[in-house]
Amino acid sequence: NLVDPGDATHTAIASGRWSDTAVWGGPAPGPGARIVIPAGISVTVDGLYDHEMETLRVDGTLRFAPHVDTRLEIDTIVSTMNARLEVGTPTIPVEAGVRADIVFADDGNIDTNVDFAQIGRGAILNGTTVIHGQGTTSHLAMNPPPAAGATVIELASTPIGWDVGDEIVITGTVPNDPESDEIRTIASISGTTVTLDQALQRDHRAPRPDLNVYVANTSRNVVFSSENVTVRRRGHVMFAHTNKVDVNYARFYQLGRTDKTKRLDDFDFDFFESPNNVGGAPIDFEAIPGDRTNIRGRYPIHIHRNGVDPASAPALINGCVVFDGPGWGYATHSSHTVFSNNVSYAVQGAGYYTEAGDEIGAMIGNIAIRSVNSAFQFDSNGGAIDPDLGHDNQEFGNDGEGFWLSGHLVRMIDNVSAGSTGHGIIIWSDGLVEPDTDRGRTTVQVAHVTNGHLIPGREAIPVWWAPLAEFRGNEAYGSTIGFRARYIHSQTYLGLGGSAFHQKPPQAYIDTLEPVLEDLTVWNNRDGVMLNYTERVSLRDVRMVGIGAPFVLDRGTMNAGAGLDQGTEITGGYARLENVSIEGFEMGYVMPRNDQWVIENLYLANVTDLYITEPRLGPRTLTLRNITFGDLAGTAVEGREGQRRHIHLEPDSSPDRYQPYWFVLPDRITIDGQGIYSLEAEADQIPLPDQPPQEDVIVRPPSGYVGKTNAQLQASYGLSWGGAIPPPAAQTLSWVYAGLVGPAAPAPTNFPPLWDMTNEGENPEPFPGDTTPALTRNSIELYPGQTLVLM
Repeated sequence: NLVDPGDATHTAIASGRWSDTAVWGGPAPGPGARIVIPAGISVTVDGLYDHEMETLRVDGTLRFAPHVDTRLEIDTIVSTMNARLEVGTPTIPVEAGVRADIVFADDGNIDTNVDFAQIGRGAILNGTTVIHGQGTTSHLAMNPPPAAGATVIELASTPIGWDVGDEIVITGTVPNDPESDEIRTIASISGTTVTLDQALQRDHRAPRPDLNVYVANTSRNVVFSSENVTVRRRGHVMFAHTNKVDVNYARFYQLGRTDKTKRLDDFDFDFFESPNNVGGAPIDFEAIPGDRTNIRGRYPIHIHRNGVDPASAPALINGCVVFDGPGWGYATHSSHTVFSNNVSYAVQGAGYYTEAGDEIGAMIGNIAIRSVNSAFQFDSNGGAIDPDLGHDNQEFGNDGEGFWLSGHLVRMIDNVSAGSTGHGIIIWSDGLVEPDTDRGRTTVQVAHVTNGHLIPGREAIPVWWAPLAEFRGNEAYGSTIGFRARYIHSQTYLGLGGSAFHQKPPQAYIDTLEPVLEDLTVWNNRDGVMLNYTERVSLRDVRMVGIGAPFVLDRGTMNAGAGLDQGTEITGGYARLENVSIEGFEMGYVMPRNDQWVIENLYLANVTDLYITEPRLGPRTLTLRNITFGDLAGTAVEGREGQRRHIHLEPDSSPDRYQPYWFVLPDRITIDGQGIYSLEAEADQIPLPDQPPQEDVIVRPPSGYVGKTNAQLQASYGLSWGGAIPPPAAQTLSWVYAGLVGPAAPAPTNFPPLWDMTNEGENPEPFPGDTTPALTRNSIELYPGQTLVLM
């Protein structure tokens, strides 16, 4: 309706150049024009048209001449599904020294009587879009990273397309200052040597010489921009319901109207109580309309619902720049998209965002710089960041994030986040609730899932049950939290509820899920890696370098200042850590509280290296091998050797409302075959002196457990604190706080009753993570393609 042909002032009647009167049957479109290019007609923009035009509807083809400077200034462009917008091609790109500009004109506030959806003032492209500017290397590491006062930088390799006059951003590395980047202009360039127009004012050094610091080129010769940069009057670009998108080496400058410094007010959600909403991830809701002064969905680059069939061709966004956006930079919504070698700079939501959770495709070789929300505030809880705070209106990725992935089906390879008030990279696998669909919370089609044949009788599963896509080679520095994953395979938290939606898939399918986060480097962040509310997630070749920030304990829910945090009771295992390095943190590794973990080749150099609390919800086995406790010299916590603790055992004596037998859960911790025991496990200790108050637990422990020593509990039940009493040879050592080291106890054979958290403890059924059946079974069934790892 915004581009109704009946409203046209100019309709092309022949193919040709924009300036040719024969194309229009009279003068070319002037100020205020409403233009239509019908199907079968091709019009080529051949010059600079600076006057403000109103609308342009493309049913045919709109081209920009690649050999001359071109410019259109227009409020709204719409291409229909069979149309084509072409600004350069792979074989004939917009040539060097030539510039193509599309400026979204401003003739006042958007008239919501005409455009209630506020979708105008921008480009809504439903057909084929092909854009090719001059090829440009998006970013490179500097070798070495420069110091304050430098006027020359050396690049790690020779860039393509960098030239005198280009704008470059030298990424910031100052801890707790995500705005420490600097913008400069290239004064001269020869090979890998770049001379700047003015000296740097800050150091851009890493704490270790082998860590990369990057510089990005933000100049391109195809530019989309806004005439008026007031947020509510900016333009936006949406590729809607089409994957015929091939956009390369374009700059999207000061675009986007969705403002992440303010609350969205298009609608809120009321998640009401129902049989389907019993804790976990609610699916029953009512959408409540708002004032619509700040609506979602208007971003610099927005791939909107082009489909998530893995057999489809992806939309391609390559080598582009999003510069200065109030919301998200690159957004993909229920679409198949590949983002590669792009730059985002100075966005206030997330540089790169997957919106609903069912998105597929890849993010490869992108960089996000200065994702800073000027309105960002820490949670009142010790400086924590709670990524769930936007649940009531399904507004996420608004703290200043480099990369926010709702769901985990998009491959993440060789991406860089530099400077974020929130997360460098976060995977949040809950799934979006959308009021304009009939599915409630986003799901993933079983037919699109690897090993979906093991999920018979279901068309779809929740986002958190889909397999994790490839994740490797990513880096994050200069953020509050370097990397965070939440809700990957989180059956014990999100899976609560009474609906079919919440039912977990068959165990045969679950056993095929072996997600691995690989080759991840995070440094100069307050928090390194947070893996809480996840299950089955392994780490391989991961490096964390901290800034020595104070550690704030929140019992694992939202700890702050840790290198690696897996400390929530809702963090499941049967996973591994291999080749992991953690240095420079006040708290190195908050260890898991559930299930079985094998941890090999772990390097630690922190004030406290390993922090261990008692298990929760089920038995625990921590098997550590080849652990190296490094020197604090040269780290951010150098000089604190007098406070050093390699292992800190911290019993939590609070009653547990889900597991009344919390204090007798088997807990087998070994380091290179030696057992680690809590002092609370000694024979003369009384783990439960008093019965906990009724209001603190659902089912109170039997009275026979109260007031007994561990020795008495073992004699009566074969159970005691931690499952085993330390052997007589166990001894206290200076590097273990509140613990003993001695010969390892035998593997446990006796287990307390485990209560089903998903049923609020009402039924004494085995908890889903209970390992007891594995101890009595003498056969294991392997499914096609399944690998059995003997730990």
